Amino acid sequence: MFGLVVISAVIYHCHQPRRSDRINAAPLGLIPARCCYNSGMPQLQSVSVVVGPKLLKLGAIALPAMMLGVTLACSAPDPVMEGIRASETVAGSIRLRAAWGLQPFTNAPLPGYLRIVNLGATADTLLGVRSEAAGTVRLHGSADGPSSGSGQGGGMTMLSELVIPAGDSLLMAPGGMHLMLEQLRRRVVAGDTVAVVLKFANAGEVELLLPVVGYELLERLK
Repeated sequence: MFGLVVISAVIYHCHQPRRSDRINAAPLGLIPARCCYNSGMPQLQSVSVVVGPKLLKLGAIALPAMMLGVTLACSAPDPVMEGIRASETVAGSIRLRAAWGLQPFTNAPLPGYLRIVNLGATADTLLGVRSEAAGTVRLHGSADGPSSGSGQGGGMTMLSELVIPAGDSLLMAPGGMHLMLEQLRRRVVAGDTVAVVLKFANAGEVELLLPVVGYELLERLK
C-alpha cells in the first residue's frame, strides 16, 4: 500500500549567501533538503521524503511535479497592488505616482495617498483638491512639517497648500500627509475608484483616479 506523501511549504530566510545549507524539515516528515546558493538565492537540489516505509530521494527536476496542487508560501503578485505601484499620471513636470484610497468606516472620510514628484527646475505648489465624490477634500500634514518627504510625523494639521521643491518629491502615506475626502456623496468600498482633481500653481489641474483598497492591504502598501 502506497503511503501518503505530504509536501509542506518550508519557509526559510537567507541572511548571507553561503554555498550550501540544510532545511530542517524533520518535523514535517521530510529528510532535510540540500540547497545551493546562486547570487544569494537558495535553489533546491534534492529532497528526500518518506513514502510509507521507504525513503525516496527526489531530484530537483521531479519536485515540481510532486508539488502540483500544493499551496506555496509565496503567493502570486496581487494585481491591485501591482497596478497601484505601477500607476503614474503626468502633468508637465509633475508626476503623480502610486495613488490609492483606503476604504472608510461607514460614514467616515476617505483618506487618499500618493507620491508627487517634481521633475522640473522650479518648485510647484499644490493649491487644493476637489472631488465629485466628496463635499470637501482637505490636505492633512504632519505637525513636524509637510515637506519632510518621509510621510511620517507627529500630530495632524490642516494645510492650505503644499510646496513640492524642484527635483524633489512629496509622499502622502498612512501616518503622515494625506488627502481627506469628507462628506462622501456615496458609499465607497474596496474595489471602487474615486476621481479627484489636484490643482497646481504651475502644472494646472490634474485628474487622478484613486483605487480604493481594504484594510487587509494596508500594511503592504505602507
